[in-house]
Amino acid sequence: MLAGADSGLFLSTNNGENWTSINSGFSFKSIPTIVKMGSKLFAGGAGLLVSTDGGLGWSVVSTNGLTYPFISYLAVVGMDLFAGTTGGGVFRSTDNGENWTKADNGIISTNISGLVSAGTYLYASAGTFPTIQIFYSSDNGSNWNLTSNGLPSPNVTILFSIGTNVFSAIETKGVYLTTDNGISWSEVNDGFGSSKYFSAFGVLAQDVFVAHQNGGAYRRPVSQLITSIEPNPGVKPALYELSQNYPNPFNPTTKIRFSIPNAQFIILKVYDAFGQEAAILISEELQAGLYVKELDAGNLGLASGVYYYRMQADDFNQTKKLILMR
Repeated sequence: MLAGADSGLFLSTNNGENWTSINSGFSFKSIPTIVKMGSKLFAGGAGLLVSTDGGLGWSVVSTNGLTYPFISYLAVVGMDLFAGTTGGGVFRSTDNGENWTKADNGIISTNISGLVSAGTYLYASAGTFPTIQIFYSSDNGSNWNLTSNGLPSPNVTILFSIGTNVFSAIETKGVYLTTDNGISWSEVNDGFGSSKYFSAFGVLAQDVFVAHQNGGAYRRPVSQLITSIEPNPGVKPALYELSQNYPNPFNPTTKIRFSIPNAQFIILKVYDAFGQEAAILISEELQAGLYVKELDAGNLGLASGVYYYRMQADDFNQTKKLILMR
């Protein structure tokens, strides 16, 4: 585990029980953002750092063209690295951070308060309180568009992504989710109660966590939030069917399609090559229909190798093989 803090970078090899400072090789200490791109790790702050050994050692990257002095957010699409700054907008690098160009055409403010990637899309929150809006780009930051359909107000406080799904927190309004690349947003506030001021998102195994800014946190299974029904949900399948995941092999995301002919409690799990449970994708009752479930190996922490996914219902049980190649 890696953590960035006002006092630099820290490493834990025992799930956060103990931490070691890894601050040699650079002078600036405030590190608000860390991302992984291929085999490299990048950390941003008053400059850019790169590690090629899993975070043990770090070196400073030159960052030519990055005209704003402080990186608040980093995001990755493919092998392109993006930096969000609070005052300078968004920048893009295609050569591991050595050279940068502006990449925020269409964003109305240079004050970037969030930057995440979701598949091949980028999402940024930008503006000044009380008007902070969400913008998306489908062309590697060349052009950006406002996305607001379904959001209750233009006061976004957090952005967070799981696979191709993006969550946002809205001041006093709670959590909203888009599963269709920013076309629309839906409220996912069940269980929060009346106070909806949130300060952070996180994901661990099969659960999404939301931290309340006054203390405490909420948890909800990922499968309850991002299991999505296929187009034409009025069609009732005649038979159970578990399709081969696509793409296969995959890195890091793949989709599993299945159909159920009547309402059933569905279990969809992933197992490693030794038969050990690696992930629970779905464990809930679903109505009859055609479904697709995304598996994100990056968020689940899965290593390269052969895995199996199994779907179980009262009168159906089927297993198929998938291959993760990092």
